Amino acid sequence: MKPLPHTTLVPELSACATWQEVCNFVDISRGAGTTAWTCAAQYAMVLAARNAVGTTNYFEDALQVVNSLARAKAEIDIVSWHANHVIAETQYLLRAAQDFLDQNTIACNEWPRPQEIADEVENIARRRAAGNLAVSTLKIR
Repeated sequence: MKPLPHTTLVPELSACATWQEVCNFVDISRGAGTTAWTCAAQYAMVLAARNAVGTTNYFEDALQVVNSLARAKAEIDIVSWHANHVIAETQYLLRAAQDFLDQNTIACNEWPRPQEIADEVENIARRRAAGNLAVSTLKIR
């Protein structure tokens, strides 16, 4: 799996293997810039989705991925002191996962696999990180 661009923008994130570790990073990095916290929020949400994927593909397993994102969103928002730019990212990614689950579910017989939901969150986070990269490049010049 390709590394996420978030770890290039904020190298400290590469030491985090869970969304809880990213929350600890955010908690101790008071004064970090908007880009760092935005990247951290996106990265934490990707980890929350990835780490919730199990070995089975029941509907409850798909729900577990979205539930994990909801829990991560709440904690990330709390440790960031409910910073608007963090809330915007966590809300966007959670909503994207919820919409993906809803739009790809036919009651009682078809739903997305947990890995598909995690992949959707990761793809969206990658696209949004590209915007962060553009902003950080502009600030350097």
